[in-house]
Amino acid sequence: VRLEVRITNHSPKAERFRIAWNLPRGWTIVNADRTLLIAPRAVPAAGAVFATGPPGLHVVTADIAFDGVT
Repeated sequence: VRLEVRITNHSPKAERFRIAWNLPRGWTIVNADRTLLIAPRAVPAAGAVFATGPPGLHVVTADIAFDGVT
């Protein structure tokens, strides 16, 4: 499964954002962006590819932090 999260940098300067992916039980990260340097007013996407576990409906969330703010 490939997912992405879009992050808007409202700051007037470039900011480094940290992404912590929260996965359902049985899922694993194959490849994922964990940090992203975002230019002012930009809206890039951070992507991730996961190996899934048991079938069914699952929720994936991400904790986003920058400059000490979560």
